[in-house]
Amino acid sequence: MLKTFIKFSWILALLLSACDKSDNIPAQIRLSPEPATIDYNGTFTLSWAATAVDYCIASGDWSGSIKTTGSKTLGPLSRDGIYILNCFYSGKEISESVLVKVRAAEIPQVRLSASPLSIGFQESTTITWSSQHVKECFATGDWSGPKELNGSLKLEGLETDSEFGLSCSGPKGPASDSLSLNVFEAGIIVPRVKLTASPAKISYNGSTTLSWNSLNADICRASGNWFGSKARSGEQTIKQLNRDSRFMLTCTIAGGGGAEGVDVAEVRVDPAPLPTVTLTASPAEVAINGSTTLRWSSSHANSCIATGDWSGTKSVSGTLTINELKKNSLFKLSCTGVGGLASDSIKITLKNGNT
Repeated sequence: MLKTFIKFSWILALLLSACDKSDNIPAQIRLSPEPATIDYNGTFTLSWAATAVDYCIASGDWSGSIKTTGSKTLGPLSRDGIYILNCFYSGKEISESVLVKVRAAEIPQVRLSASPLSIGFQESTTITWSSQHVKECFATGDWSGPKELNGSLKLEGLETDSEFGLSCSGPKGPASDSLSLNVFEAGIIVPRVKLTASPAKISYNGSTTLSWNSLNADICRASGNWFGSKARSGEQTIKQLNRDSRFMLTCTIAGGGGAEGVDVAEVRVDPAPLPTVTLTASPAEVAINGSTTLRWSSSHANSCIATGDWSGTKSVSGTLTINELKKNSLFKLSCTGVGGLASDSIKITLKNGNT
């Protein structure tokens, strides 16, 4: 009987020891993207494992209830992405996040324009073209042969309507552009129109000033990325441009006659700037059960998400006091904007080596 009791006590002790060991396993999350940097419109595989937790929820650029372990192919991505995993256990929450970088797009681009776009019999015009991320270009339509990647050409003595095309190719594929040039019959007066944009290349949400004048014209109207009736000459500032824009001005003679003078001005707009974020803590070293104040700010960002030892959506700038700190803590903040994503983190340590 005594031997049986001793044996039972030994087994019970082993079970209790196992339970204690299980209870002492720290809750933690591991997130691993492969690869962590991808091409524009590329995909990647995200693997994760959470231990000593009850359930997990994804947020950021993925969402929904997630198993505690697994992997998933995500994408395609056209901007940097942040992937957050929030896990819960015993009324507590832990979170982890990873940032996947997206390389800048190298999409082939070709732009072809003529000034003016409408001319009289045997008059002249100048064709201008530019390209990006291409290696070679060829002319099609009423001109032909290989062309430089960027250039201009004055055309003289034109007698009929003409079509001009430019086809270019590069590592990421082909691109092309074309235009139609109106040439009116001899004896028809064609208004001369000149439209320019200064500067023709601006920063994101920047401004440009359109200037124009006309000859032999009574009525002018705008189209493309501006609109409405316009004076025969003038200036207008266009503000907050966030994409490449094309402005067209068409002028005619009162009473008809069929002739239209047309000119176009194109404005290139730089991509949206990358966001920035700064996160600080005062103090960064505290006594156990002490407090610290987090301060953060960002630029070119629309929203922010907290991870690590805090969580949830945050304003793009602010302050927050964290009380009763009982362990070394890591606070992360990731902010997104039109131009992409940025993040910062701060570690708070306890004095006297407490963890």
